Amino acid sequence: MSTRKSNIFGSFGLALKEALDRMGVTPTWLSKISGKDKGQISKYINDKLVPKRVIQLELAKYLRYEIIESDSGWELVEKKNTNRVEETTGTYEVVNYANEKKYLKKLFKEMQSIEKIFDEIDSNTELSSSERKLQTEMIKEKIVRSIRNIPGIED
Repeated sequence: MSTRKSNIFGSFGLALKEALDRMGVTPTWLSKISGKDKGQISKYINDKLVPKRVIQLELAKYLRYEIIESDSGWELVEKKNTNRVEETTGTYEVVNYANEKKYLKKLFKEMQSIEKIFDEIDSNTELSSSERKLQTEMIKEKIVRSIRNIPGIED
């Protein structure tokens, strides 16, 4: 008899809950790392609301799984190479100091919120080393995305 868990679920909410459980993270964690409202994520998990596809894709960026609707239900498909962040290099040119200052202040604020998430992960003694590693990689991805969103950054 197989001990493999099913990858087909009756709703998006069940699939999302299972993805979080398999990763060893909470809906609160997903809310913090994605910037989505904790109440909305709760509604998704409890099948009170099915998010639009664009929101589903945004949430999946932080998961090790794609959640895909098929004829048989909602399927969890493990992503390839989810524990890897590509190194990025770039150039930055200041065109307008006032605008650049605004963007950089926003970036610093985002970095502070990311640091808080990291500190929570670092102090969570219930996480295994593989869970800690995965969450650290996800934080790195969030940092790279934040930097790439600054106007004027060229890859």
